[in-house]
Amino acid sequence: MVTVKYAFSNIDSWIHVHSKIFSAKEVEQFKKAIAIAKEYYDKQVFYPTNVDLLMHSLKCASTVAELNLFSDAVIATILFALPKFTDNWKIIISEFDPKVIELIDGIRKLSLIRRLGALADVDSEDGKRNQIEVMRKMLLAMATDIRIVLIMLVGRGELMLNLDSCKDVDLQQKIANETVEIFAPLANRLGVWQVKWELEDLSFKYLNPSEYRRIAILVEETREQRLMYIAKIKEFLSHEIEQSNIKDYQISGRAKHIYSIWSKMQKKQYEYNDLYDIRAMRVLVPTIEDCYTVLGIVHTKYSPIAGEFNDYITIPKANNYQSLHTCVVGPENRIIEIQIRTYKMHEYAEYGIAAHWRYKEISEKGSSSFNALFAEKLAWVRQILDSRQDMIVGTNVSDIFKNQVFNDTIYTMTPNGRVISLPQGSTPIDFAYHVHSNVGHKCRGAKVDGIIVPLNTELKNGQTVEIITAKDGTPSINWLHDGYVKSAKAISHIRRLS
Repeated sequence: MVTVKYAFSNIDSWIHVHSKIFSAKEVEQFKKAIAIAKEYYDKQVFYPTNVDLLMHSLKCASTVAELNLFSDAVIATILFALPKFTDNWKIIISEFDPKVIELIDGIRKLSLIRRLGALADVDSEDGKRNQIEVMRKMLLAMATDIRIVLIMLVGRGELMLNLDSCKDVDLQQKIANETVEIFAPLANRLGVWQVKWELEDLSFKYLNPSEYRRIAILVEETREQRLMYIAKIKEFLSHEIEQSNIKDYQISGRAKHIYSIWSKMQKKQYEYNDLYDIRAMRVLVPTIEDCYTVLGIVHTKYSPIAGEFNDYITIPKANNYQSLHTCVVGPENRIIEIQIRTYKMHEYAEYGIAAHWRYKEISEKGSSSFNALFAEKLAWVRQILDSRQDMIVGTNVSDIFKNQVFNDTIYTMTPNGRVISLPQGSTPIDFAYHVHSNVGHKCRGAKVDGIIVPLNTELKNGQTVEIITAKDGTPSINWLHDGYVKSAKAISHIRRLS
């Protein structure tokens, strides 16, 4: 996953590494967590990779530390597997911050829900796409703390790094497919780009090994070499921009990863040599005038490629996206794509309706599963995550990650794992009508998590609902009068036949 700044090979070196970036009090908490993990994880392996479970946990915890998710998340990551080995795990770790228990319990619940959802028997491509999309939303909605999802993403990345040790080829394919369909898009929506890129590349390696090898050979240089090249260009441009008296600027760069190279070649029907964004940079400046000043610098120092300049500032895209895009020939005759925009334009591109993740997913998969409200909620979460480095560590600081933005919808499941999304406050009758109108009409009872409940029971996230039906039946108008239903779909069907 994200490159660890300081390598470690054992517990002592892990503690030494993290003592440089955490307080002495936090490190003591880490030591206690490791001692507990060592006791319960001894001689256990992380299925299905057969990797030592403790070292797997510590590697994940290092990545969580680098993502600036605070010490309670690091502890929770070390102890994430504890519920598998003892029912008394909450008592065992009661001396830690209660937030640690909440995080571990959230990981446990989401892992269980994800596995159940993966078992769903969906008989059409549209149904499968809808199930995948609802599963992504469900994982976000059920996380009481958004860091639970991030910890799961980190864990999935570490699993993928060691997946070659799993000898079951079918299982490798299943895990890789789930990773690219569920986990990578979640990382994309949350703006954790490095996690997304690596999840996609690692999945692609197993899903299409011949194409993976072909693209890897075409790329020639390693991704690290491309990043080093970009760093040199960044240093040069920084000097030139400062000489022009623009002081408030930011330059970032990225090397396109193997999966995205292949995807673009497939989508555009390009050959490798047709791609100009294998290496890309972005420059942020305060004003529009500064944008054109930087463009002048770029085109003066490097040769622009004819036909590869777009002025989306003068003529914005249909969604009001604004930026200057150009491709130039840099040192060693290598092509670089450079985007130049103001900070305000960048904020709109990241969090507004022009957000890259939203544009890309809609263009690839259609817009039916997206809505403006959901996108706004994700933008809020992204802004929280992007500002975490500026947070002052203190009492209850982790509450900033409290996830309450997706609580207008609940996600429940049928006994075979199909996910049903409902408005907050919905009952088994609402659930029945969302399964099928005939199921709603004949509904006479319900079981929630295996227990018979009244039909006016308010459902909660993650519950499995089984509807008990009569052979023949029609809805009761009393369901409306007595407030047994919440969803417009159920209300409409009941009024139609009552």
